[in-house]
Amino acid sequence: MNHDKPAHVESEGTLYFGVKFRTFDAVYPIYQLTIPVKLNDKVVVETDRGVELGGVALRKDVHDARKPHRDLKVNRVIRIATDEDITKYQNLEMDEQNFFIECVKKNLEYKIPVKFFKVEKLFDSSRYIIYYKKDDDDKKQPRKINLQPLIHELGQEFHSKIEMREVGNRGEAKLFGGVGGCGKTLCCSGWNKKGSSVTVKMAKEQGLAINIPKLSGCCGRLICCLAYERENYQDGRFIKS
Repeated sequence: MNHDKPAHVESEGTLYFGVKFRTFDAVYPIYQLTIPVKLNDKVVVETDRGVELGGVALRKDVHDARKPHRDLKVNRVIRIATDEDITKYQNLEMDEQNFFIECVKKNLEYKIPVKFFKVEKLFDSSRYIIYYKKDDDDKKQPRKINLQPLIHELGQEFHSKIEMREVGNRGEAKLFGGVGGCGKTLCCSGWNKKGSSVTVKMAKEQGLAINIPKLSGCCGRLICCLAYERENYQDGRFIKS
């Protein structure tokens, strides 16, 4: 088997095995499949972030399946998840909630001008990832925020590595997911992982009334579809002329 490419399902040449994780609304290709797995199996895998647990799923887009994602890469399947693995996995959410509460409590002392909104604990307990935004309501906040005292104290208490990740409004929407005005899953948490650069000019080119609230998504920014629908409108004008 060629380990340089995602393992494929022999019965369907256009379908590929991948792994879906609870934190990401995407299916990530498996780049080394050395043990037999089947659809919906729970598997312990090695990723570029550490050891994690996910479910075996199928990817339909062959070309996209061969492109590694920026946020996560599945290197290999270590084993089919055991009962012990499943129990540990089910406890992650409670551990994350406890960590989040403690993080907020400690920041009452440090008064760091940030808003914490999500905590992720890796399956192997090697790391807690804290997602935060700078407090836009605090106009006097410094350009550089020192998070090290909080990181150090949390690391000592939980005996784990602590990683802080700053995200903007679009990043927050990508992590939480949701449904857009079109009734479908948010593009940023689904297929459009890289995001789009969106401007008011794009709305004007599509003949839309410049009503910012109506043209904004749940993140408070202009909806991403203004960018990837732009070319269709430009092509239409060219054909018409």
